[in-house]
Amino acid sequence: MAKQKLSRQTDNLEKLLVYVLGVAPHEFGLLPDREGYLPLKEVLAAIKSEAGFGGVNEARIVQICRQPGDASPFDLEERRLRIKPGQAWDRDEPQDTPAPPKILYFGLKPSVWPHVAANGLLPKSGEEQLRLFSDAQSALKVAGRFCPDPLTITVRVRQALDDQAQIKFYAGNMWSSPELKPQWLSGPPVLPREEKTAAKPPALPGASSLLLAEVEVTHGDKKNQKKGKYNDAPDWKIRTRRDRRRNSD
Repeated sequence: MAKQKLSRQTDNLEKLLVYVLGVAPHEFGLLPDREGYLPLKEVLAAIKSEAGFGGVNEARIVQICRQPGDASPFDLEERRLRIKPGQAWDRDEPQDTPAPPKILYFGLKPSVWPHVAANGLLPKSGEEQLRLFSDAQSALKVAGRFCPDPLTITVRVRQALDDQAQIKFYAGNMWSSPELKPQWLSGPPVLPREEKTAAKPPALPGASSLLLAEVEVTHGDKKNQKKGKYNDAPDWKIRTRRDRRRNSD
C-alpha cells in the first residue's frame, strides 16, 4: 500500500510539473527564459504552494527528472528545469498584443525596498526578466513564497514607457521587463536611516590625565615607593619596638 501511495504521489507530481513547465507557467507566476528554463527553487516554491503538495522537496523533483533512460519529460541543468522541447503545449499567442495597464505591481521583501527605491531593480541571478502583474494580489502571492510579509510596489507604466522602458505582455495577467528604474516606482515612504550608535558626550578637559594620575598614586609601582626600615611592619610591631628602645634607654 505504501509503495502504491508513493507511486500515485509521484505520478501526480509529474503531471503537475508538466502543467507548470509546459502548459501554463504564468498561472503560477513563473516566467521561463528564452530556452524554456526556470530556476529549480522557483518551481519548487510554486509546487509547494499548491494544496496537497506542501511536503514536496527538491530531492523528489530531481528524482523525477533523472529517471533511468529517457523516461523523464524534463531537462535538469545546473539547478534549472524545463520540459523537453516538443513536449510542451504551444501557448496561444494573442492576435493583438494588449496595451499595458496604467499600473503594474510586483512584490518585494520590505528590507530591500529602500535600496530599490534609490537604485531601481534588475532580475535576480539566473533570471532574464522581472515579473510584473496587473493585480496586486498575484504579485503578493508570488513574492510571499520567499518572504512572509512582502510589500506591494507599483510601476507607473506610462512614465516608464515615456522613458523607453521595455514592458512586454507574457500571458494571463503577467508582464515582463528587463529592468525597473527608481523614478518609475511607488511604494511606502523610505525613512532616513537612524544612526546605529548615539553620539558620545564630550570628555571633560584633563579628565583622562587626572584619572591616570589617580591610578598611578593608588596603584603605583612598589619598586619606586620609598621604604623605611620598618615601614612594611604592622603598627603593633612598630609600637612594641619603640617601647623596647625606651626601656633600654
